[in-house]
Amino acid sequence: NALISFGNGITLIGCDVRMMGVTRVFENTINRKDALLTKNSLEVLKGINPKGEVCINYSEKNILFSMDDGSILTCQMIDEKYPDYTGAIPNGNDKYCIIDSDQISNAIKRVGIFSPWMLFEFTDGSLLISGEDVDYSQAASETVDCEYYGKDFKIKLIGNQIVEFINKLKTKTIVMEFGKKNTPCVVRAEKSDDQFNLFLAM
Repeated sequence: NALISFGNGITLIGCDVRMMGVTRVFENTINRKDALLTKNSLEVLKGINPKGEVCINYSEKNILFSMDDGSILTCQMIDEKYPDYTGAIPNGNDKYCIIDSDQISNAIKRVGIFSPWMLFEFTDGSLLISGEDVDYSQAASETVDCEYYGKDFKIKLIGNQIVEFINKLKTKTIVMEFGKKNTPCVVRAEKSDDQFNLFLAM
């Protein structure tokens, strides 16, 4: 399911047990009740690919999207309480890495041939990405140059998730942030501290 929050602009929030995405679409909207929709509803809206302005109206149970071309999509809202997503975003991360989006994406894709789960090892000036196929005794690793700040750090992540985040951010460089052990990895665009435009890898 996905949440459309009207509390500080229009913010879209979606998550599962392994990742979460928070994207602010517009700023400066009036405070209104948040809307919880199914993933299918948003997929249909995406498929319509609206051009121009979209007018959003809703009642207690339904939300209506009216497009400039006359298309109208009505969705039933889910009557449940969405967890406080802001509580999942770690604060005070003391380790972070600035890295070229294309370089890390290409490295992940090559290592990903051997394993979806990859070990990311951050040291001063470099990131080592490695993956292993235990069944066939095959492994691969690649080193990517980066700007890393903090103590040496290791974390296992699903590589395809990081590539997906990078594709959605559409920036030349990304920032990966880390806090204490077992806290999510934050992926955001460089030169952006917008708390409403980031992804979390659990």
